Amino acid sequence: MELFWKSEIGAGDDTWIQEISLYEDGERNYSSVHAFSFVDDEHIVLGHHSENGHYGNLGGGIEKGETLEQALRREIKEEGNAELVRWAPVLLVRHIKKGEPWDSMWQVWGWADITLLPGDTFVDVSGDVDSREVVLINDVPAKLGWGAEKLEATMKVMFEERSKMR
Repeated sequence: MELFWKSEIGAGDDTWIQEISLYEDGERNYSSVHAFSFVDDEHIVLGHHSENGHYGNLGGGIEKGETLEQALRREIKEEGNAELVRWAPVLLVRHIKKGEPWDSMWQVWGWADITLLPGDTFVDVSGDVDSREVVLINDVPAKLGWGAEKLEATMKVMFEERSKMR
């Protein structure tokens, strides 16, 4: 598995190592699935998190018995009031608790083409996402607040992989 990105997130006792590599199908216990959710070639939908005021890609936890696609389809409906048209996994993300390598979580990040549903009906079970925002792709870095280099590299690979599906 070729490492795409590695960084530390958090602070103190709540510090995690984040390792990102290109997605390879395998037997892992995934905790969540997230996607850069495209409404067209120039806009992505982000969810606004009421708890902390931050924006994030649509997606979330995988419920028992769900496939990655089923979980993403449900999360896009709950958080974005949208329907999944197609998607592909692109990156595999491992979060490792610093100093405790046995304590890790696996996530899948990908791209998705979605269709927005009318209205502002959000059924996010956790209650964390309270609205969606359609954002110009050039405005995504400011909204997400990730480090510029990491976001640029991540978005580049998402666009490349999405363009292969056309």
